[in-house]
Amino acid sequence: MRTLWTFGDSFTFGHGCSDKCTSDTYDEYKSYKKSEDDIWSNHLGKILNCNVKNFGKNGASNDYILNSIIQNYNSIQKNDYVVIGKTFPVRMDVPIKGEWKSALSHREIRHLKTSINTDDLSQTVYDAVLNFQYFFSNNPLYKTRQDEWFQFLYNRLVDDKKVKQCLIWSVPELVQLGEFNTIRNATNGKVKDGHFSFEGHLRFSKFIYSKMQKNIL
Repeated sequence: MRTLWTFGDSFTFGHGCSDKCTSDTYDEYKSYKKSEDDIWSNHLGKILNCNVKNFGKNGASNDYILNSIIQNYNSIQKNDYVVIGKTFPVRMDVPIKGEWKSALSHREIRHLKTSINTDDLSQTVYDAVLNFQYFFSNNPLYKTRQDEWFQFLYNRLVDDKKVKQCLIWSVPELVQLGEFNTIRNATNGKVKDGHFSFEGHLRFSKFIYSKMQKNIL
């Protein structure tokens, strides 16, 4: 069978909806799940009759997403499908005790302090990351450079690997459109989370498939 490879951040991972999710959102929202509900990559895999390898990760930066594509590049085969979700270009990773930790954007950096042991992150280091994010990460040059990297990998997958299709979509642009149902909407505000609801995942899988039919995104 062909394989559907999906790369991206929490919208690809299935935050709040995937049974691999360990967040409070999942604990609060899982009671709404029906037997046919799933995340969009699995819905799309069924439509395409493909195995699914999903490398989405909560809080992922574009650096992480690009690196996960490179790490799996040799395993991607001719006529496979690849769907890549670009995240917010202001996100970044910080090396802490031999591991990459997501610092996210300067508006999200509070999560860095709460996601790891505070003994591993001094106030000086925290302030340095926050200041870098605030003063530099919003510079449009970051997005331009990242877009060039994504385009390079797209060309390699299409021209060299000969994948059946490779689609790249942008999380920031999609979130601004607000066309897909969120967990907040699906629960009438009881669960305050802006990620795809189960209905949103289903609709997004059909949206991606329609773009595949037209071969554009």
